[in-house]
Amino acid sequence: MGVNASLAAPPKTRSTKDLKAPAQSAPSAAKSSEEHVANSNLSGELLLEILLGELNNEQGVPSTGYSFIMDAAKKSKDPGLYKRAVDIALHARSGPSALEAAKSWKHLDPTSKEANRYVLDILLALNKIEQTEEPLKTDLALTSQIEQSKAISLIPQLYAQVNDKALALKVVEQSLVSFKTRADTTAVSWITIARMRLMAAMSESSLQALQKGLAADPQSTQGTLLAIELASTHTPGAEDLLKPALEMQTNPSVRLQWVRSLIEMDRLSEAGDQLVQITLKSPEFPDGWLLLGSLQLEQGQLEKAQDSIKTYLKLAGENPGGVNSQGMGQAYLMMAQIAQKQNDPSLADSWLLKIEDPILVMRAQFQRASIMAGKGKLEDAIDLIDGLPSKTAGEVRSKVLAKAQLYRENKVYESAYNILAKYLKSNPNDFDIAYEMSMVAEKLKRYSDMEKILRSIIAKQPDYVQAYNALGFSLADRNLMLPEAKKLITKALEFSPDDPFITDSLGWVEFRLGNKVEALAILERAYASKSDPEIAAHLGEVLWVLKKNSDALKIWGEGLKLNPDDDVLKETIERLKAPL
Repeated sequence: MGVNASLAAPPKTRSTKDLKAPAQSAPSAAKSSEEHVANSNLSGELLLEILLGELNNEQGVPSTGYSFIMDAAKKSKDPGLYKRAVDIALHARSGPSALEAAKSWKHLDPTSKEANRYVLDILLALNKIEQTEEPLKTDLALTSQIEQSKAISLIPQLYAQVNDKALALKVVEQSLVSFKTRADTTAVSWITIARMRLMAAMSESSLQALQKGLAADPQSTQGTLLAIELASTHTPGAEDLLKPALEMQTNPSVRLQWVRSLIEMDRLSEAGDQLVQITLKSPEFPDGWLLLGSLQLEQGQLEKAQDSIKTYLKLAGENPGGVNSQGMGQAYLMMAQIAQKQNDPSLADSWLLKIEDPILVMRAQFQRASIMAGKGKLEDAIDLIDGLPSKTAGEVRSKVLAKAQLYRENKVYESAYNILAKYLKSNPNDFDIAYEMSMVAEKLKRYSDMEKILRSIIAKQPDYVQAYNALGFSLADRNLMLPEAKKLITKALEFSPDDPFITDSLGWVEFRLGNKVEALAILERAYASKSDPEIAAHLGEVLWVLKKNSDALKIWGEGLKLNPDDDVLKETIERLKAPL
């Protein structure tokens, strides 16, 4: 069946609630007062004013405290008192007052990088973007030449939370005019501008700036990472720029980031090629071996996956400080999966018992339960899951899914349906659970229930890709309402154009519509992208109907190697009476 069983939330807008002192924090009240008493010639009247300011601040009247300290600062022209006034205003979340004090401090001491940075940060927190150009330029001018490149590279972080990204871009471009033509800052300036343009949703313009940045410094790590980001969002020309940039990189972590993007785009073959290059060029880089093993396991290459993961574990043992417990836990999980697929449950269990990472412990227990169920101890497996912690909503949900999965794997579909339905009553907007329930309804041949659930998901969450695909495929598979089935699958492909499972669904509906040659081309493309037993079943059937029997037998044989127990593949071969 052509059904495949991230985005972080956008940053919050900065406000005066987010006001805080820059990295260099202001001194404490007591320390500030002591320093001024000890190191200045302040009059008794000013000392009294400072004391009253601190007392009012400590007693919960920061506005009065601020007024006293500011008055003392103006009379004494003491930078430390202006800084203290800024500190009081910031802690009171009073943006305008903090800005007033910071500007006065900066006016008193125009060469103070600290005072200028307070002004810049406060303006950003208040979203007064149009006023930040001068302090940004001043900040760069007051930065030593050796540190200017780093300062320029950090500019996008400063503006990451502002509302008007286009205005921020304009300010930054104006601030970097002189730096774009200076040999030592040309590359970083253009790369920073490229990042700002991308933040302003100008991806093509971002690519143009990035081209100039990488031309000035082909080895730029930040430039290569930005090229990966642009390529991952399908910006035209980004991959052409990325390829030579990757070749110039000596840090394998950068290429690994591209591998992760390729995997997210379901370009698994290319991801595998990149991983092979990483392991050849950097054989001592453990993360490359771990991800290669994961990809090989996903593709059913058990022996290769085992060798890659063992290499990772060997490198981890030689350099325990270079890996984390989660990476080790993932390696143990995969070794357990391999052992389970090789029908060695005892070895699988021994791998699972090695896992110590708290994030993965529950997953390990779920897999142990699966091993138990595979030995015919389904109820013991359910009891194991029931005994796991249920302190959070996430843990409760995970246990529901795990039990439903166990019941599905063991063909106890009624129990799986009931446990999902019970959870859904209390959580009606959990569309992932609803989707799982629709898949179980199909196994029970309750097609009207399945259709009702999927149509409800589409109505409530119109971008839920798999609901379109599942409904379209089910209609096609049952030879019903084929024009609507194709429309649903085409809609799913609009959301996820590179998904091999949805491509498989499209090929299958074309086959049902009688377009066998077109179906063959589509299914071949899906299978090339993802070697999956169900895709193999569909591709093999089309080949068989087109009288290409030897090709069909070859594809089915490959599918059986991937999963000899796949129900769709076995049913197809038996129905067509293929000699396998």
